[in-house]
Amino acid sequence: MREQLERLVEAARRPRCNVQIPPTAAGEHGSMASGFITLTFANPADSPITYMEARAGSLYVEEEAEVQQYTTLFQHLSATALSTRESARLIAKAAERRRDTR
Repeated sequence: MREQLERLVEAARRPRCNVQIPPTAAGEHGSMASGFITLTFANPADSPITYMEARAGSLYVEEEAEVQQYTTLFQHLSATALSTRESARLIAKAAERRRDTR
């Protein structure tokens, strides 16, 4: 697990890669059951799609109103999460604790 945490810290240093952690004090959030990815495309004629993986298989959400719900959820998660700098610091600290337990 330490190596995974270190990889996250490395990824957080890359341009255009934001790694953020929701604080535990924020409590439950709308993405706890499963993660999701909203795909957007360069061509405005191509509508965004939200993709999720579940135990029963993959799900592609294409209805505009439903995709907008996931977009709003993502915006809320980003706004309430720790900053990218704070998140990277927290991940690095967890990796260091893993290193010390070996």
